[in-house]
Amino acid sequence: MVTIYHWDLPQPLQEIGGWPNEDLAQPFADFARLAYTIFGDRVKEWITFNEPWVVCWQGYGLATKAPGIASPRDQPYQCAHTLLKAHALAYRIYERDFKERQGGRVGITLDCSWLEPASNSIEDVDAAERGLLFKHGWFGFPIYFGDYPDVMKQYVLNASLEEGLDSSRLPEFDSAWKLLLRGDRKSVV
Repeated sequence: MVTIYHWDLPQPLQEIGGWPNEDLAQPFADFARLAYTIFGDRVKEWITFNEPWVVCWQGYGLATKAPGIASPRDQPYQCAHTLLKAHALAYRIYERDFKERQGGRVGITLDCSWLEPASNSIEDVDAAERGLLFKHGWFGFPIYFGDYPDVMKQYVLNASLEEGLDSSRLPEFDSAWKLLLRGDRKSVV
Protein backbone atom coordinates (compact mmCIF):
# COMPACT_ATOMS: atom_id res chain seq x y z
CA MET A 1 0.00 0.00 0.00
CA VAL A 2 1.48 3.33 -1.07
CA THR A 3 0.44 6.81 0.00
CA ILE A 4 1.08 9.28 -2.80
CA TYR A 5 0.93 12.41 -0.61
CA HIS A 6 1.86 12.48 3.07
CA TRP A 7 3.28 15.92 3.90
CA ASP A 8 5.83 16.05 1.09
CA LEU A 9 4.81 19.03 -1.07
CA PRO A 10 7.83 20.29 -3.03
CA GLN A 11 8.86 23.80 -1.98
CA PRO A 12 8.34 25.34 -5.46
CA LEU A 13 4.69 24.24 -5.31
CA GLN A 14 4.31 25.76 -1.85
CA GLU A 15 5.81 28.98 -3.18
CA ILE A 16 2.99 29.30 -5.72
CA GLY A 17 0.38 29.00 -2.98
CA GLY A 18 0.51 25.38 -1.90
CA TRP A 19 -2.66 23.32 -1.72
CA PRO A 20 -5.01 26.32 -1.63
CA ASN A 21 -3.95 26.93 -5.25
CA GLU A 22 -6.27 24.85 -7.47
CA ASP A 23 -3.58 24.75 -10.14
CA LEU A 24 -1.90 22.00 -8.08
CA ALA A 25 -4.65 19.46 -8.81
CA GLN A 26 -3.36 18.57 -12.28
CA PRO A 27 0.35 18.26 -11.36
CA PHE A 28 -0.70 15.94 -8.53
CA ALA A 29 -2.69 13.84 -11.00
CA ASP A 30 0.32 13.74 -13.31
CA PHE A 31 2.51 12.62 -10.41
CA ALA A 32 -0.01 9.91 -9.53
CA ARG A 33 0.04 8.71 -13.15
CA LEU A 34 3.83 8.48 -12.97
CA ALA A 35 3.64 6.47 -9.75
CA TYR A 36 1.03 4.10 -11.24
CA THR A 37 3.19 3.65 -14.33
CA ILE A 38 6.44 2.94 -12.47
CA PHE A 39 5.18 1.00 -9.46
CA GLY A 40 1.75 -0.31 -10.46
CA ASP A 41 3.03 -3.77 -11.33
CA ARG A 42 3.89 -4.19 -7.64
CA VAL A 43 1.53 -1.83 -5.80
CA LYS A 44 -2.12 -2.84 -5.63
CA GLU A 45 -3.39 -0.40 -3.00
CA TRP A 46 -2.99 3.36 -3.46
CA ILE A 47 -3.89 6.19 -1.10
CA THR A 48 -4.00 9.59 -2.75
CA PHE A 49 -3.85 11.72 0.42
CA ASN A 50 -3.23 10.90 4.03
CA GLU A 51 -5.60 12.77 6.37
CA PRO A 52 -6.61 15.74 4.18
CA TRP A 53 -8.46 17.38 7.10
CA VAL A 54 -5.17 17.56 8.98
CA VAL A 55 -3.33 18.87 5.90
CA CYS A 56 -5.88 21.62 5.32
CA TRP A 57 -7.13 22.60 8.77
CA GLN A 58 -3.94 22.18 10.77
CA GLY A 59 -1.56 23.14 7.94
CA TYR A 60 -3.38 26.14 6.49
CA GLY A 61 -5.81 27.06 9.26
CA LEU A 62 -4.27 26.56 12.69
CA ALA A 63 -0.60 26.49 11.59
CA THR A 64 0.11 23.52 13.86
CA LYS A 65 1.35 21.35 10.97
CA ALA A 66 3.31 22.05 7.80
CA PRO A 67 3.32 24.48 6.07
CA GLY A 68 2.39 26.39 9.23
CA ILE A 69 0.03 28.97 7.70
CA ALA A 70 -2.56 30.51 10.01
CA SER A 71 -5.39 31.52 7.70
CA PRO A 72 -8.45 29.76 9.14
CA ARG A 73 -11.04 31.90 7.40
CA ASP A 74 -10.38 30.79 3.83
CA GLN A 75 -7.25 28.76 3.09
CA PRO A 76 -8.44 25.47 4.68
CA TYR A 77 -11.52 25.56 2.42
CA GLN A 78 -9.42 26.31 -0.65
CA CYS A 79 -6.93 23.59 0.32
CA ALA A 80 -9.69 21.00 0.73
CA HIS A 81 -11.21 21.95 -2.60
CA THR A 82 -7.90 21.42 -4.38
CA LEU A 83 -7.13 18.14 -2.59
CA LEU A 84 -10.56 16.79 -3.47
CA LYS A 85 -10.09 17.73 -7.12
CA ALA A 86 -6.60 16.20 -7.15
CA HIS A 87 -7.95 13.02 -5.57
CA ALA A 88 -10.75 12.79 -8.14
CA LEU A 89 -8.33 13.23 -11.04
CA ALA A 90 -5.86 10.65 -9.68
CA TYR A 91 -8.69 8.21 -8.97
CA ARG A 92 -10.13 8.58 -12.48
CA ILE A 93 -6.75 8.17 -14.14
CA TYR A 94 -6.24 4.86 -12.34
CA GLU A 95 -9.76 3.64 -13.05
CA ARG A 96 -9.51 4.52 -16.74
CA ASP A 97 -5.90 3.69 -17.61
CA PHE A 98 -4.50 1.24 -15.05
CA LYS A 99 -7.13 -0.71 -13.10
CA GLU A 100 -7.91 -3.34 -15.71
CA ARG A 101 -4.25 -4.11 -16.35
CA GLN A 102 -2.89 -3.71 -12.80
CA GLY A 103 -5.88 -4.82 -10.75
CA GLY A 104 -5.37 -2.35 -7.92
CA ARG A 105 -7.50 0.11 -6.00
CA VAL A 106 -7.24 3.81 -5.19
CA GLY A 107 -8.64 5.47 -2.09
CA ILE A 108 -8.06 8.27 0.37
CA THR A 109 -7.35 8.11 4.11
CA LEU A 110 -9.72 10.22 6.19
CA ASP A 111 -8.65 10.66 9.80
CA CYS A 112 -11.14 9.57 12.39
CA SER A 113 -12.46 11.21 15.52
CA TRP A 114 -15.90 11.23 17.07
CA LEU A 115 -18.07 13.88 18.65
CA GLU A 116 -20.76 13.23 21.23
CA PRO A 117 -23.43 15.72 22.29
CA ALA A 118 -22.87 17.33 25.69
CA SER A 119 -26.48 16.44 26.59
CA ASN A 120 -29.59 15.01 25.01
CA SER A 121 -30.89 18.46 24.13
CA ILE A 122 -31.73 19.02 20.47
CA GLU A 123 -29.18 21.86 20.34
CA ASP A 124 -26.35 19.63 21.59
CA VAL A 125 -27.34 16.73 19.36
CA ASP A 126 -27.48 19.07 16.35
CA ALA A 127 -24.12 20.62 17.29
CA ALA A 128 -22.43 17.20 17.50
CA GLU A 129 -23.90 16.19 14.13
CA ARG A 130 -22.79 19.47 12.58
CA GLY A 131 -19.29 18.95 13.98
CA LEU A 132 -19.11 15.50 12.42
CA LEU A 133 -20.28 16.86 9.08
CA PHE A 134 -17.69 19.65 9.21
CA LYS A 135 -14.97 17.11 10.03
CA HIS A 136 -15.80 13.94 8.11
CA GLY A 137 -18.42 15.24 5.71
CA TRP A 138 -16.09 17.96 4.46
CA PHE A 139 -14.12 15.28 2.57
CA GLY A 140 -16.43 12.26 2.65
CA PHE A 141 -19.53 13.91 1.20
CA PRO A 142 -17.86 15.15 -2.00
CA ILE A 143 -16.36 11.70 -2.58
CA TYR A 144 -19.64 9.85 -1.95
CA PHE A 145 -22.24 12.42 -3.00
CA GLY A 146 -20.38 14.94 -5.18
CA ASP A 147 -20.66 17.98 -2.92
CA TYR A 148 -20.11 19.35 0.55
CA PRO A 149 -22.78 18.71 3.21
CA ASP A 150 -25.70 21.14 2.96
CA VAL A 151 -25.29 22.21 6.58
CA MET A 152 -21.65 23.09 5.94
CA LYS A 153 -22.50 25.07 2.82
CA GLN A 154 -25.20 26.99 4.68
CA TYR A 155 -23.13 27.73 7.79
CA VAL A 156 -20.10 28.91 5.83
CA LEU A 157 -22.32 31.03 3.56
CA ASN A 158 -24.06 32.63 6.54
CA ALA A 159 -20.75 33.36 8.27
CA SER A 160 -19.31 34.76 5.04
CA LEU A 161 -22.27 37.07 4.53
CA GLU A 162 -22.13 38.20 8.17
CA GLU A 163 -18.48 39.12 7.57
CA GLY A 164 -19.54 41.35 4.70
CA LEU A 165 -18.50 39.05 1.87
CA ASP A 166 -20.66 38.73 -1.24
CA SER A 167 -20.33 34.96 -1.45
CA SER A 168 -19.31 31.94 0.59
CA ARG A 169 -15.69 31.29 1.53
CA LEU A 170 -16.45 27.62 0.78
CA PRO A 171 -15.70 27.05 -2.93
CA GLU A 172 -18.30 25.34 -5.10
CA PHE A 173 -17.96 22.36 -7.41
CA ASP A 174 -19.49 22.69 -10.85
CA SER A 175 -21.55 19.81 -12.25
CA ALA A 176 -18.56 18.22 -14.03
CA TRP A 177 -16.50 18.09 -10.82
CA LYS A 178 -19.45 16.69 -8.89
CA LEU A 179 -19.56 13.77 -11.33
CA LEU A 180 -15.81 13.20 -11.14
CA LEU A 181 -15.88 13.28 -7.35
CA ARG A 182 -18.82 11.05 -6.63
CA GLY A 183 -17.83 7.94 -8.49
CA ASP A 184 -19.95 8.18 -11.62
CA ARG A 185 -18.34 5.60 -13.92
CA LYS A 186 -19.37 7.61 -17.00
CA SER A 187 -17.12 10.52 -16.04
CA VAL A 188 -14.18 11.29 -18.25
CA VAL A 189 -10.89 12.84 -17.16
